[in-house]
Amino acid sequence: MFKYLVPTLVIPLIFLGAGCTEVAPDVVDEIQEEVVVVSLELVDGAYALNTEEASVEWSASKKVGAEHFGTINVTTGEVVVEGGVVTGGAVVIDMSTIVSLDLPEDSRGGLQEHLMSADFFNVEAFPVASFTITGGSVLEGIEDANYRLDGSMTIKGESVEMSVPVMLEVEEGEISLAGEMEIDRTKFGITYGSGSFFDNLGDAVINDVFGLTLALEFESGETENLLGEIIEEVTEGDEGEEGEEKGEDDHGEEAEEDME
Repeated sequence: MFKYLVPTLVIPLIFLGAGCTEVAPDVVDEIQEEVVVVSLELVDGAYALNTEEASVEWSASKKVGAEHFGTINVTTGEVVVEGGVVTGGAVVIDMSTIVSLDLPEDSRGGLQEHLMSADFFNVEAFPVASFTITGGSVLEGIEDANYRLDGSMTIKGESVEMSVPVMLEVEEGEISLAGEMEIDRTKFGITYGSGSFFDNLGDAVINDVFGLTLALEFESGETENLLGEIIEEVTEGDEGEEGEEKGEDDHGEEAEEDME
């Protein structure tokens, strides 16, 4: 449950003495704040992700020049509510569905393949990523966010704790979440083209932080009891030694070519 404090302006009526010989008393405008509490109940239960309505957009950029953006698909997810608060859940992302929308369709293949290669997300070895929710709490005073989700992001088998501010809404048994995540790829071992690790890249430096913009809807009802399966799935994977070595050796040349 969360609350909005809505200020209300109250202006008293001004009475004028009509047809009176006495001087009307001074009128002082008064401003009074009235607290209006709008409650939004989170009903206990498990809520399954509506994958048809789910939207995840990504964005990334070089230090100089290129900026890229696109979409990526969510395959499954759930949110668990206990005691009126979010206590758990997970969202699974199919890393093989990375699409670049800023480039023409006939020229985006090179960038997409490079992002899915061992230089970046190594999708062959780690086909999914996930955000596992461990708890939630009400936020106040944050623009475009009224709830905070705590949890861990798992990419390439590495998990990093993080909190995500979201706008949470409940309507007719559905929970919707909208928010933005800023993710430092180097915390997941993705150092290709990073100026934090290599000094010889020049204008080929790729910024460490990339963004995900989420718009997700969850429906009450049967869920797949995902949590255990997700944790096992996203932490497993072949390290792809040959690909990893290539990613470590070629710091920036391909990055400069693909991110122009």
